[in-house]
Amino acid sequence: MGKGIPWLEFVSPRERKRREEQYYRRMFPFGEEQRRLEGRLLSRCTDTKLSEEELLFQLLCVREVLQEEDEMSRKDALESWRKNPLTANLSPADRQVVYALAVLSAGCSSLEEYPDEKRLRAEAEKIDLK
Repeated sequence: MGKGIPWLEFVSPRERKRREEQYYRRMFPFGEEQRRLEGRLLSRCTDTKLSEEELLFQLLCVREVLQEEDEMSRKDALESWRKNPLTANLSPADRQVVYALAVLSAGCSSLEEYPDEKRLRAEAEKIDLK
């Protein structure tokens, strides 16, 4: 029953916790320190009233977009993210910062390789999400 329909799937608390931990490790491979660093970068490089947690949520959404297997799926998912009502509080420049951090962080093999605020802003300016 409910097989293949996620909202009808019944999962034990242990399994739910295991899945949440897997997701967290996939999104933040360098752990809590990475999450804090990214939250600070987003807060300092955007001009939004969104909280650090809300900005991190947007970052996770973009990371999921970037993990789409084919180019067309990525384009469709990016367009959905851009038009999502939850991103309405982000200016185009703030969206560029979120996207830039997702792209830049994907290529990092350690926290030492993370961009600083200046590099993040510079890379964000080069991005056109239209």
